[in-house]
Amino acid sequence: MNFLQSEQTTVIISHLSCHPPQHNRSHHKEGYLRRRVVHASMTLPAVLVLSMMASVSMSKENNSWKWQRSLRHTIEVDAVNDGNIRKDEQLLSTAAVYNGDWSVHVVGPLLMVMAVLQFLRVWRKWGSTTTSSEGAKETEAECVHTQHGIEQGNSSHRRPVVKYRSDAARNYFHPSDGVVVEDSNYGDETWGSMEHHTAIQVFAQQSTPAPWLSRIGKQWMSLLDDDVPLSSISIPGSHDAGSRYGGMYVATQSWTLIDQLRSGIRYLDIRCRREAGRCRLSIYHGFVYQRIDMDDVLQTVQCFLQQHPTEIVLMRVKEECKPKEEKNTKSFSTIWNWYMQQSCSNGTTYGAMMARNMGDDGWRTATLGSVRGKVIVFRDDLKIDPSYGIKYRDNSKMDVQDYYALQGLHGMSKKKALIKAYMEKANHNKNKKNNNNMLIINHCSATQIPIFTPSYVAKRTNKTAYYNILTSHWHKTVGILVMDFPGDHLIFRILLSNFLLSPEKEKEVEEATFAQQL
Repeated sequence: MNFLQSEQTTVIISHLSCHPPQHNRSHHKEGYLRRRVVHASMTLPAVLVLSMMASVSMSKENNSWKWQRSLRHTIEVDAVNDGNIRKDEQLLSTAAVYNGDWSVHVVGPLLMVMAVLQFLRVWRKWGSTTTSSEGAKETEAECVHTQHGIEQGNSSHRRPVVKYRSDAARNYFHPSDGVVVEDSNYGDETWGSMEHHTAIQVFAQQSTPAPWLSRIGKQWMSLLDDDVPLSSISIPGSHDAGSRYGGMYVATQSWTLIDQLRSGIRYLDIRCRREAGRCRLSIYHGFVYQRIDMDDVLQTVQCFLQQHPTEIVLMRVKEECKPKEEKNTKSFSTIWNWYMQQSCSNGTTYGAMMARNMGDDGWRTATLGSVRGKVIVFRDDLKIDPSYGIKYRDNSKMDVQDYYALQGLHGMSKKKALIKAYMEKANHNKNKKNNNNMLIINHCSATQIPIFTPSYVAKRTNKTAYYNILTSHWHKTVGILVMDFPGDHLIFRILLSNFLLSPEKEKEVEEATFAQQL
């Protein structure tokens, strides 16, 4: 019994390039649209009545004194002749129509037309969805992928049926019983608007990841073979992982470090600062203290790896800014060595969980199995013991795209183009025979102060990354994607890209299976 089945949980993967069985998906979507039609049918007359009542009430308030004054004058002058009274009242009513509040004759019909158009739009969408889902038949073990990973009901956009690399991976991400258990935060509402970006969480909108993602993300590396090179793994990462405070120009994450690790993130960007009179490293973004220290970071990572020894954590460590009093502050190397000697909860030291002696030869032959349960430090211009991890931006070991300061009117377009190019570069590098285990680190994070905040850029670059995964190749390595505010579905799609067969590989597997049967 696999991990997910032991907890009797499943995952929604309809938004993530892999749909559940068609009858389940169409059932939920049809039910959602039926409710929309019923709501629109009930709302339509209510909107019309309320709009007319409001308009008439407004008109009466604005013109009540005219009516009262005119009628009183008419009654005083022509009190004897009832016919004249009725005639004058009719004339006054006609005058009120042309001289009264225009909202009576404009706002009411306008709202009526808008309500009718909304009703017809929902009704037409329901009809087209019901028609497109009648002939769709999918087995429980297969998922139909489309151009953007979203079912659009158009056969011209359909891509070939793909399969998982192993039954274990398939059961982990898509249980064999085919039952779809929807989380309360991602219910039927998302099924009815699958063509809209709002249904796909590429940007973290909650303070914690979705429960279904946490159940998957905390040990997804256990499905990978030990002999897999690190350069062949698609890894989600967080830029300025500890930055959650300081306002819209400073904060880059919504989740705590433990939530990030549980969601599947395996690359942490840690920015430290030395402080005078303390043998401590505090986590900063710029000049803003993020209310945690290196003690908290190391303890969080150590506890996570102790509970999930099949995982690894890549940690970029950078000194964010110089201390105010350099003379009274210990060197970074001294503080780092002090941390490595501190005892942790499992009775060992923090230095014991660090991958050591990964020189040129060691890095070329490094596989996932050789570093499971370890932290690989990417030293960013740090004067510490070089036996810890590898040097950040070492051209022989990694290729980094970090265009973080957007410039000019085309800065955003340039950033998106770089993200796409490096995603393709990661997949091409994986297919090279002698790639020296070259890591491709692709930053989706950027800003352009004071125009673009990190969150503004992330909403657009995260979407670019999402729609360029699993498009040209099903098993497409995208490298290490470092993101601000990564959303649930974006992280899940990155994880999923490690476990799907490409059409070519699928053909090889089928031929090998057929040969064994002979």
